[in-house]
Amino acid sequence: MADKNISTADEAESIDNGIAAPKKQRAPRRTKAAIAAAAEAAPPAIKRRKPRGKNVAQTAKRTAAKPVLATDELAELLRLEEDNKRLRKELAAKLRTENANLRKRLGLG
Repeated sequence: MADKNISTADEAESIDNGIAAPKKQRAPRRTKAAIAAAAEAAPPAIKRRKPRGKNVAQTAKRTAAKPVLATDELAELLRLEEDNKRLRKELAAKLRTENANLRKRLGLG
């Protein structure tokens, strides 16, 4: 009996005393009227979007503006990548000189 998984303290106590634990009772079924009232009170799960294509001019403006922004963003990204490479090279050179100075101080080099 000690091998069973015990979920509550009441069940553990009743098993230790040799008394069977009382079973849980289910809630009574709801009536059809209660189910219908709950369904009416609940908000709809999904709101549908309006179909596209009513205002073609605005859609065309939005699509035309996106590639321009993409090229600007791409140019900015390339500039940042080049700057990043340059900064990495500078940092590597600075660290090499600092390491060389430390080796001289410690007498390792």
